[in-house]
Amino acid sequence: MNPLDAAEAELDYLLSLDEAQRIAALALLDACDPALAAKVRVWLQAMSASEGFMESTSRCARAQHQRVGAWRLLHAIGQGGMGEVWLAERADEVFEKQVAIKFLRSADADAMRRFDSERRLLARLEHPAIARLLDGGIDAVAGPYLVTEWIDGCALDVWAAQTRPSLDLCLNLFRQIAEAVAYAHSLLVVHRDIKPGNVLVDRAQRPRLLDFGIARLTEADGALAETRDQALTPRHAAPEQLSGGSVSTRTDVYALGDLLYRLLTGRGPLDLDAVALAELVRRICHEVPTAPSRVSRRSNWPLPDDLDAIVLKALDKAPEHRYASVDALLADLDAFRRGAPVAARSGGRVYRMRRFVGQHRLGVAVALLLSLSIATGVVATLWQAQAARREAARATAVKDFLLQVFASIDPERAKGRKVLAEELVRQGEERIATELSGTPELQYELLDMLSDMRLKLGQPEPRLQNLEQLCPIAESSFGRDSVEALDCRIELADAYRALSRFDDAAATLQPVLQAARDVLPPQPLMIAQAMAVEFLLAQDMGRNTEAERIVRAAIAIGREAEAGGGAQTASLLEHLAVFLGAQGRTDEAVPLLDEIVRFDVAQPHARSAADQINSRWNKLTNLWARHKFAQVVDGSNTLADFTAAKLGRNHPHYFRALQLRGIAQGRLGSYQDAVATLESALAIENMAEWSDGRHQQVLSADLALLLPALGRNADTLKLAEQTLQLTDGHQLAPSPAFISSYAAVFAALALGDDVAIQRWSDELERRFAALPENEQGGRRNSLLQARAAGLRVAGHAAAAMPVLDELVRGYQRADGGSTLNMERLRAERAFTLIDLGQFAAAALELRAVRDLLLLRFGDAHVAVAQIEVALAVLPGSFSLADERARRDSAEQRFRAATGRAADRLRLL
Repeated sequence: MNPLDAAEAELDYLLSLDEAQRIAALALLDACDPALAAKVRVWLQAMSASEGFMESTSRCARAQHQRVGAWRLLHAIGQGGMGEVWLAERADEVFEKQVAIKFLRSADADAMRRFDSERRLLARLEHPAIARLLDGGIDAVAGPYLVTEWIDGCALDVWAAQTRPSLDLCLNLFRQIAEAVAYAHSLLVVHRDIKPGNVLVDRAQRPRLLDFGIARLTEADGALAETRDQALTPRHAAPEQLSGGSVSTRTDVYALGDLLYRLLTGRGPLDLDAVALAELVRRICHEVPTAPSRVSRRSNWPLPDDLDAIVLKALDKAPEHRYASVDALLADLDAFRRGAPVAARSGGRVYRMRRFVGQHRLGVAVALLLSLSIATGVVATLWQAQAARREAARATAVKDFLLQVFASIDPERAKGRKVLAEELVRQGEERIATELSGTPELQYELLDMLSDMRLKLGQPEPRLQNLEQLCPIAESSFGRDSVEALDCRIELADAYRALSRFDDAAATLQPVLQAARDVLPPQPLMIAQAMAVEFLLAQDMGRNTEAERIVRAAIAIGREAEAGGGAQTASLLEHLAVFLGAQGRTDEAVPLLDEIVRFDVAQPHARSAADQINSRWNKLTNLWARHKFAQVVDGSNTLADFTAAKLGRNHPHYFRALQLRGIAQGRLGSYQDAVATLESALAIENMAEWSDGRHQQVLSADLALLLPALGRNADTLKLAEQTLQLTDGHQLAPSPAFISSYAAVFAALALGDDVAIQRWSDELERRFAALPENEQGGRRNSLLQARAAGLRVAGHAAAAMPVLDELVRGYQRADGGSTLNMERLRAERAFTLIDLGQFAAAALELRAVRDLLLLRFGDAHVAVAQIEVALAVLPGSFSLADERARRDSAEQRFRAATGRAADRLRLL
């Protein structure tokens, strides 16, 4: 096992422990090997009796406050296996500086050789995360010494325990340490003793790697020039260091894995406290660490599966199975933080699809980023063994194929327009069919990517065609019951479902569920994924009770497989939340969405930014359905900030968050804020190009509906014209055209423009008549309300009243009489009663509407103020002082919200 004598090895190990640990380890050694324990005790007693080895004072102590070279010693600050470390200051007054001076404990030839090696190594290393060598020499009293920069900080494990850092901070700090190790490796230097005590973290949260005392130069092939030296810390050593194996750069990879494990969990990967050296060696060489996520309850955040895989790959017992380099480890950590697939995790197609689709946007930029990431992966795999080189060759083929697809796009044919993702996908599909028939694995990789892009493009037919080609390739290349083949059939079933081919979907899905259960070991997450498609299928077929049972069972499987919750469980919870929200069960849906958001906050890299944004959006739509508009405003503020940080401000998701905030502010009566929000959304660069102008169409209609509340009636008419042009020019959905035309009618009424009133009333009539008969019912109310308003303003209040009564009855039948539309109509009806001189009936109606609005929004809402102004000026009201005061207060509130005097044309 260990090439050193057992007693000497046990002694070295005991000297690395503190006093309490040493006593416990000796007691255990007594029980296991009394003879060896007795021999070690004799040595310990002899060494403690010798000057300065076990005592707190040493032979350096007599040099306290004396000079060592150009430095004055202040006090001892630590001791290690090779020597003591003192704090010192410059003594020759050339400049003021505090430093750390390391003295050699033993003066034998081997120790002197190691010490001189550290001095030469440190002189070569110039990196911001490595403590710099400043000076060195041999003092007549104190012996050999090194002078390094003084780091005013604490050891890494102490820092982590005291500060309880966030996951991002831990990973950022670890990256700096790993980059320092990679830098040392680039100079053919292996540290060999990386541990928390050899990393100091300063007050600015910057780490410094210390103690290259047992570092060794590597040969050009990566093997160590020397491997015999055993001056190391056993509990942090790699298996090959303890078993006498070859030590290489992968030894430092293991130590970095140990360091990352401790950062993430607050404990070591194995229980090594107070055990004899022989037992410690056995555990390190043979026991598999528990995944960090299983012990993450001891830390202040949960850990995703991908991070587990990265840490455990770095800690693999066999060096050849670890990351081949620190750069490869860092590349996987970067992929994890981007939400991309990690090399350490052998995920199937579902895993890769989720990572791929979540990470990339559509379009040429998407494909280019993808090809660049593949190119980066090829560079990283140069460090890998033969199997990894085969994977690199395949990745190169994928990259070259994609680049050829880009090159095949004719710039002249494009004529300056943006190349669409759809065109790139189509070109790729054509080339796969004609050029890659003899390379099934490459066909699989490319068809997998292209079917994912078809899914993102919302093109079910081409997606199905790709999957129908892909699944036979997966079965022949990987096996019928392989993860790849089963994943592909799950996606194929979903593709059939999306095209309403329900029988084909069910026939494809059921064998997959059975196979996933029969695979040894079972694949619970695959079963849950298949059940998610089964749930969607049942829902699409109207079997809601069955659908809910299936998705709840899938959630239970996901929770068990992901130790309480993970990315796939979050996806299943979202399925259930959307299902419940669609049934009006928003009180049940919102807590599920809250759980998903909490998971995303705790594990920000577990799901893609798009998935996280979508979950937050679904929560807000459920709050909207419950008329929780104040919560919607707060939530959309947070969503907008989150989206801007993740995707930037020039993105449809950011626009959508602003739009929701604006219309929620409008519902709360904050018209000025609402208009400002929507106008800022309208100013987003390139927004007019998204979805062929659909985003601009919807936003123009929303603004047109709000601007009359601020008296900006002319602007309303312009936006209404713009909405119609976008609707007709791009053949977009008709709803925004109805909304903006309806707003234009009110704006024209406010302006008293008879020509505009007639023009927009006719526009509503024309668009209503052009609708298919089965769609006319949903637009009828807008048309009737515009007619009633036009009749009233034209002085025909008596003719307007039957129209308003018909509308009120329609809303009562449809919504039960408690909606904003109903309240708007009742207010309009009350104002018509005023025109007819029926003041008492009008007052009753207005007070009823005001009371409903007070319950829903409070007295800050502008519509409440507007109604109170109207109530205060009704005949008979001026005799009441409190009514006059109430009217004045309401007028002030209305002016504050809209910037103009109250009127009765616009309420909600």
